Amino acid sequence: MSLLLFSIAVSFINAFLPTITKKLSNHFTKRNETSVIRKEIEKIQAEMNTLSIKDEFPKYARLQRTLTKLVQEIKKEDEVYKQNKLRLSYSIQYVVQGVMTILSLGMFWLFRFHPVIEFPGEWIYPLGNVLSWPTHSPGSISFPVWFLITNSVAKVVAGA
Repeated sequence: MSLLLFSIAVSFINAFLPTITKKLSNHFTKRNETSVIRKEIEKIQAEMNTLSIKDEFPKYARLQRTLTKLVQEIKKEDEVYKQNKLRLSYSIQYVVQGVMTILSLGMFWLFRFHPVIEFPGEWIYPLGNVLSWPTHSPGSISFPVWFLITNSVAKVVAGA
């Protein structure tokens, strides 16, 4: 029974892996929205809104140039942030996918001849040999077949 539940859990973790890694990467890459540059931009914009372009053009132009420089710095910060977040997201995804692949292959190797569920032979009569492969015990569902079934169901559920 534990093999049954464990294989279901592994299948659903594999199916929802992109969602899980996205949540993990969002958790580890929190954005600093209250940066000094953003506050400075807000302050300059507020000051520019109080000025008249016609009456105080030189001061307005200086503020506009400063604002443009700060906006470019923010864009550079955002680009670096996006690159770091993407790098971390892919790293987490590849590491977790590697662990899950090794776990799945190990489970296949260790339990390839173990039946997960055993029924009376006549319950699954027409498909008995297919479902029990490679154990060939009548009325059972082998681990490899069960794992393929749960993976298919988990992918359908994750896609919905």
